[in-house]
Amino acid sequence: GGGRRLPLAGPPLTLRSRALADVVARRAEAADGVRRAHVSLPAGKKRSRARVRVLLEPGAEPGPVLRRLTHGALDEARASLAPHPLTVRVRMSVRTARERRAR
Repeated sequence: GGGRRLPLAGPPLTLRSRALADVVARRAEAADGVRRAHVSLPAGKKRSRARVRVLLEPGAEPGPVLRRLTHGALDEARASLAPHPLTVRVRMSVRTARERRAR
């Protein structure tokens, strides 16, 4: 078990995909303007991919948040997997108080 393993720079070195996804999500959540983040690293044939879903704080501007993520958590993830490429897809959303579901 343990999930998919991602290759690192040294041949015998690998990293569990779930471990990297968790770290990237926590780093993303630490960025200003981010309320919550979820990261998945689906299996790819030749390259690693990351899907990042970000729930923005109300009033947060997507452009600056994306720049902070790109130059923070996502650059760190790419560096940890170098020389192997990482393709990233980010989806951002904002949930207003009116959109919350009643329970």
